[in-house]
Amino acid sequence: MRKRDEPQTEHTTSSRATGEPLVPAVRTSVSSTHENHASQAELESLLLSFQLPTHEQEPILQIHQPVLPPRKPRRGALIASGLVGLVVASLLLVPRLLAPLPGPLLSTTPIGTVAFLSSGYLDPQSRTGVNDLVTVNLHALPPPAAGQQYEAWLLPDQQSDPQPPRLLGPLSPKQGKAHLLYQDLAHQDLLVHYSGFCLTATPLGKQSPAPSPDRAACRAFGWLPQIPTPGDEMGYSFLSHLRHLLALDPTITDLGLAGGLLTWLARNSEKLLEYSTSARDSWAGAQTTADAAGLMHRQIIRILDYLDGQAYAWMELPQGTPWLIDSRTGHIGLLEVTANQQPPGYLSHVALHLLGLANAPGHTEVQRRLAQAIDQTLMQVTAALTHLHAVAHQLVTFRLTQWQHPQALEQLNTLVIQATRAYVGQVDPKNGNMTEGIIGMVSQIQPFATISVVTSEHQMDLSAGKEQ
Repeated sequence: MRKRDEPQTEHTTSSRATGEPLVPAVRTSVSSTHENHASQAELESLLLSFQLPTHEQEPILQIHQPVLPPRKPRRGALIASGLVGLVVASLLLVPRLLAPLPGPLLSTTPIGTVAFLSSGYLDPQSRTGVNDLVTVNLHALPPPAAGQQYEAWLLPDQQSDPQPPRLLGPLSPKQGKAHLLYQDLAHQDLLVHYSGFCLTATPLGKQSPAPSPDRAACRAFGWLPQIPTPGDEMGYSFLSHLRHLLALDPTITDLGLAGGLLTWLARNSEKLLEYSTSARDSWAGAQTTADAAGLMHRQIIRILDYLDGQAYAWMELPQGTPWLIDSRTGHIGLLEVTANQQPPGYLSHVALHLLGLANAPGHTEVQRRLAQAIDQTLMQVTAALTHLHAVAHQLVTFRLTQWQHPQALEQLNTLVIQATRAYVGQVDPKNGNMTEGIIGMVSQIQPFATISVVTSEHQMDLSAGKEQ
């Protein structure tokens, strides 16, 4: 058995894949990228691209989960983007996810959207920087009555959440349009407790009391779909699957970590790129020293630890190999070593809840098609990480003379290429199209956390699963 929780023996510079060509050149380091932060004015200008959702239901979508080739028992799968990257990508996807209805505005027509976004101020030990932004984008609003103003509120789950409604701020329509950007000052995850929206009217200069759960005071409102999926023994809804992916998953919470499955899929995949780049840049050909070979060896161990997870990595490494990564963040592997293992690897677990989103009541046809495209990305990421695993499993047995051979550099370059493909994606040299990686996949799923806002005359209660 392997030793557990051995401290990491060196600190490597965190790599940012966006600073390097998607097919890295030999001996070229991955450069660091500073997080970008947009001004509020820039963000609010982007909100103008929001459009409205439809509520079409489609037959059940079958999404196949990542399946790895058979593996013998001893053989060898930080969200770096900042505020601008994730916010811009999410806002550009919302018009595709939420298509407008044709014809004149009716009482049952949605009048806008409320979206949860992430600022990127991430802390691995807390639920900060994820879903800590809320954007409100409404249109076709009549001006408030004389002496009154509109106020925007986030509503907690109606069934059991004790959280009080959260005031987002006043809204001042201009030509029927109103926009608001709200950020939690502590960067707490708002999607954990909030799933609804209410627009109230209150006297100018006076904050109205929090709206009641029956929405009697709401001029407009909306909810993320919360109807349990028929036949789901867990009773999961669209909101349930969304929270597992973006905000709160029990298998992660049990480890003392915060965030959703996508949070840790992205963070741990970034580590693969960091360690593979560090190992490659330590190679010096025939001049490779024993110390450099030792560093490369330890980085390869860390790669395999993240791919297989703490419960399974020992099966694929020489006896007595130390455990070199954090026991909590590396407890769950990216890939799966055995069929139906518990807990499942991150890629399989994400695929499970993506399937749930696509089949839950309340999804739109565009969301369904996007889920199918994301499933293809999952399969490509799985293939890249499986290839990376096979190469790392060969390298972990190398001795000094083997590290000094040019073949070692070829394999180290392969590690970096496959880690980059999984984390960032790659450009198809034939057509120039970008194939998404994990970062792009996160940006595609984030807009699913968007509430369709309707006028109060439209009495469809998604949270109760009935029409009034």
